[in-house]
Amino acid sequence: MNAKLSTAQQAAISNCTDDWQSAYQIGASLATLDALVKRCILERRTDALGGMFSPRTSNFYRLAKPA
Repeated sequence: MNAKLSTAQQAAISNCTDDWQSAYQIGASLATLDALVKRCILERRTDALGGMFSPRTSNFYRLAKPA
């Protein structure tokens, strides 16, 4: 793992797979996961219908595909 990642970010990466998972399934905060998206470590997909009412179960993340 990258030494510049926080403990929470490292834990989130270890719980992620190549399949889409909700933030709730990963067990990490949206802020932690979105920080990893900004670093191009994770990809994010949002379910528009539930995004406003239940963001932890309607935002999905997976490990980023290599370019």
